[in-house]
Amino acid sequence: FPSIKKHSFSPAIYYDIIELSNHRLKKELIMNNIVIRQAVYSDIDRIYELERMTFPPAEAASMEKFDYRLRKYPDFFLVAETDGIVQSYLTCIPVNVGYIDDGMYEAEPFPEGDTLAILAVGTNPEFQRRGIAGALIREGLNRAVKLGMHHAVLACKEEKFHFYSNLGFHEVGRSKSEHGNAIWYDMAMELKKEGKY
Repeated sequence: FPSIKKHSFSPAIYYDIIELSNHRLKKELIMNNIVIRQAVYSDIDRIYELERMTFPPAEAASMEKFDYRLRKYPDFFLVAETDGIVQSYLTCIPVNVGYIDDGMYEAEPFPEGDTLAILAVGTNPEFQRRGIAGALIREGLNRAVKLGMHHAVLACKEEKFHFYSNLGFHEVGRSKSEHGNAIWYDMAMELKKEGKY
């Protein structure tokens, strides 16, 4: 896989990224001025705080892992903020397999390829159910296409099937991952060449 060039992406307002059929949701996002941008190192404490808010201790990533991902894969690490405060984050890495492997979660190299592995998306509980996580994932998919990715994969729990299916993912089956001693299911999708999600 060719080396990934560093891109400079400008912040994006969510309602400029995706057409929304739910006008009430669109109005709420505009009123909340949700901005999606690439994460920077000064965000890491807040990202770690959100991680601990949204995942049980056995599944939550350490500060060391966030530091590693942000340094090694900055183009694949996004945040959503409102009024200058980060309320959600998305962390991904480029991999060479079409499934989630527990090695991807570690702070060490994993073979790179043209598949975007979504490792985590977390949102402040007070800002959940407002479309922010979906917005982050869609922007992540758009950027993945621009960076040469052709596929996307993630592992989730059964109760999240509907959420990810609405974003275009399909269930693959029981995951090899045993992250946090939980039961996970892989979901995958082929990325559109035009990269509009």
